[in-house]
Amino acid sequence: RYIDFAAANGIPAFLVEGWNTGWEKWREGQREGIFDFVTPYADFDLAGVVEYG
Repeated sequence: RYIDFAAANGIPAFLVEGWNTGWEKWREGQREGIFDFVTPYADFDLAGVVEYG
């Protein structure tokens, strides 16, 4: 739905937050080595989103 809206309204890109693992372990000031920016949560189909986009 958001991809379709962006395309229909000339928006070239948008940011999706919270798809990657590590957020459940995050504490303020302790970000080093916690976030994994290549592994999505099991319920987020990153490959499907990229393919659709």
